[in-house]
Amino acid sequence: MTKMAVFLSTGFGIGYAPFASGTLASLAALPIGYLILLFGGALGLLLAGLVVLVVGIWASGVHARSIGRTDPGTSVID
Repeated sequence: MTKMAVFLSTGFGIGYAPFASGTLASLAALPIGYLILLFGGALGLLLAGLVVLVVGIWASGVHARSIGRTDPGTSVID
């Protein structure tokens, strides 16, 4: 379960980028968000955002505890 949480928290590994990992994660999320909006409408985007919020809180917490830091820079889902 820890490996999955770290994988999600790091944005499928984007958090390990040598520079601007948060920016890269945001850029990767834009087309995904657009597709959700296109096919699911505003409600779909809202629901997807809520799911990502809940999963992100859980994954970031597990990730932080697994490496012993309170706010790891590699966690980009937050």
